[in-house]
Amino acid sequence: VTAVATLAAIGWFSAKTESIVDEGQRRIAVLLAQGLANAVENPLVTRDYSALEERLRQAVAHEQVRSALVADTTGKVVSHVRQTSGERPVALFDPEQVTLPSTSGMFEPRDAGGAARATGFVYWLRIEAARPLGWLRLELVPSATDDTLRRTRFQLNAIFVTAGVTFLVLMTLILYRTYSSVARRELRLLNKQKALEEVAYR
Repeated sequence: VTAVATLAAIGWFSAKTESIVDEGQRRIAVLLAQGLANAVENPLVTRDYSALEERLRQAVAHEQVRSALVADTTGKVVSHVRQTSGERPVALFDPEQVTLPSTSGMFEPRDAGGAARATGFVYWLRIEAARPLGWLRLELVPSATDDTLRRTRFQLNAIFVTAGVTFLVLMTLILYRTYSSVARRELRLLNKQKALEEVAYR
């Protein structure tokens, strides 16, 4: 029962933590994308690509935004900026064409380029004014706070498991000692009874 309760507590806590982190990331993605879509509308209409790129650089300066891409309605990339280990985000010229999503506001898994397990996701938003202008794609990664929360979850899971195992070991030892004590007492009673019987039949 204790083992089942411990595993259930670990499962519930892990699921709840992951849900909180995921919901927070998605809310931030939507807010960032909506604000950026509004900011790039005018440069996209006027074909001011320098201003458009600068808006994307400002967005990529956010700790959770790994890259920002604007494509036209056919999927042709207009501007693409990625966060790097340097001080300033860099403009990319690859790919030249992207596959557009079927609907606006779509989340996709993030491709980390061959990493064992990619964290974060990609968010697509259609850019519209009086007519469709293009698409915005944001690639987002967990923040430092999200990573800390996940590490805390792993540490607490380890504590729960350790506590559960320790409790089971202690209960096993207690039950063993109790059983041994009862067995020894029964043996003493049997020996005493046998001794009394031998005296009685002399």
